[in-house]
Amino acid sequence: MYKTFGFAPSTKCWEPITGRGWRSNNLLTVLSETKQLDEQQPSKSKWEAQILLKLSSIIDPDLGRDIVSLGFIKDLQIDDDYQVSFDVELTTPASPLKEEFKIQCENLINSIEWTTGKANVTMTAADPSRIGANPDTPFGLSQVKAIIAVSSCKGGVGKSTTAVNLAYSLKKLGAEVGIFDADIYGPSLPTMVTPDSDAVEFVGRQIKTLERDGVKLMR
Repeated sequence: MYKTFGFAPSTKCWEPITGRGWRSNNLLTVLSETKQLDEQQPSKSKWEAQILLKLSSIIDPDLGRDIVSLGFIKDLQIDDDYQVSFDVELTTPASPLKEEFKIQCENLINSIEWTTGKANVTMTAADPSRIGANPDTPFGLSQVKAIIAVSSCKGGVGKSTTAVNLAYSLKKLGAEVGIFDADIYGPSLPTMVTPDSDAVEFVGRQIKTLERDGVKLMR
């Protein structure tokens, strides 16, 4: 019959065992061994977080953000032998930073004590093809029902002003609208419309367009 259950000042746990007296376990020893085991072999729930934290120190100089928040890390796996493998999916296969990113990723992952020290990093790029899209039509345009072009052979005549006013007028009428400023050398859209947020974000494999009051902006 149980009579007493408590912690003694000596940090020992005294547990009554029916018919056999009492059993003691040294809590400090148990906690110490558990901590050492956790440091050597972290639980699976911590693996991914630890890896992504390491990789978040790699910054894309063009986009000004780390490769984790940009969504570049794909198919992260850790096998039973603690070997880490994942893909780094860049926006273009011709990126000059490809090899540099690969080396940085390998060095960071290999520095984690519980890994094998042989990270398998595969550099990939977003696939421009899309299932179901017309092969002769760019994926983005396949989602557009109508295009209104505002053009002129002369600068300073109000093309951008007309385009912006037309776009927001159509938006008020209930249309889904996006503005694309095709002026390569001196686009006016950045000075005419301030986006709600200028942070670079990704939706899947695509860069999320900036917006202002529900109108998508591309410049």
